[in-house]
Amino acid sequence: MTELTPEEKKKIYEEEKVRLEAQEKIQKEKAEKSKQSNWVGIVVLLIFIVVVMYLCGFFNTGEKSKVQIEELSSEAENMAIESIKEYSEVTDAAITQKNNTLSLAVIVRYGTDKEKAKEMGDNFVRMVKSFSKDKEPTKEIGNGIYDYIIGVYYPNHQEIVTGAKSSIGRFITW
Repeated sequence: MTELTPEEKKKIYEEEKVRLEAQEKIQKEKAEKSKQSNWVGIVVLLIFIVVVMYLCGFFNTGEKSKVQIEELSSEAENMAIESIKEYSEVTDAAITQKNNTLSLAVIVRYGTDKEKAKEMGDNFVRMVKSFSKDKEPTKEIGNGIYDYIIGVYYPNHQEIVTGAKSSIGRFITW
């Protein structure tokens, strides 16, 4: 094997130096592209989250909601009240409305336990949904157009149970 001349060694050194510099440049460009694509992914994700939050109403500025208020008719109210009063445990009932929130109150006989009180509250919500323009109840009460607040009380106004169901909720939370 012949030994390389100093000129050949210098030429090989220069070529290797250029090759290493090119490799380093390529690696830096790949790293920068990777960082840029990560930022693009993060920005897209943030935009998606903001759009979802907007659609869910997180940015409500206190202006009047554009959701149409659906008044409960007096006929639906009376039918629901008369129907719930047919239960032997129920002595009286009432409904009030503020915007799309219906507040329901049921007065039951003394001695009615919590489970029976919840059943009466559940039945009252189902009756209101059935007689009003709200969506018909299903096995679960289901979603609808109204938010419900329901309280079941003894004749002395002592609370037995209180629950709530949002328009997008499927059941009463007691």
